[in-house]
Amino acid sequence: MSYIPKPPAGAPPSAHGARPHEEEIEISYRRRILHGKIDILRAELVNRLRRKHEGGEEVISGADVQRLTDILTGKAMGETG
Repeated sequence: MSYIPKPPAGAPPSAHGARPHEEEIEISYRRRILHGKIDILRAELVNRLRRKHEGGEEVISGADVQRLTDILTGKAMGETG
């Protein structure tokens, strides 16, 4: 068991009202949720690409590359920049 020191009695709460240790727990939880969602999306992408490949379709098209370019440059979903 690791020792996690408690903040001093007069330590101010963070901007969200939690102590630093509680913030770390919340951030860790959110990170795990996001990683789980990324894993689900990755599995879905692999399945879709596998089906395209097995069906003789192009796995990645020029439109896919353009869409990725738009996302990375912030032009996706109506974003302006």
